[in-house]
Amino acid sequence: MDSPPCTPPITTPHTPISPSTPRTPPITTPPRTPPLSSSSLTAVVTPSPPRAPMKQRKIYST
Repeated sequence: MDSPPCTPPITTPHTPISPSTPRTPPITTPPRTPPLSSSSLTAVVTPSPPRAPMKQRKIYST
């Protein structure tokens, strides 16, 4: 019977964990994605280099 009363207290500590969730704000890492967007821009620039090989193909035709 002592076990049941012990469980209730365990639930209380669970609540404190809830306030910890507000700590998730550190999830601000999403803002880090913006910098990733810049990387995406580079990816768009990479498509340009592949175009060069295509030009070489034309040279092959010659």
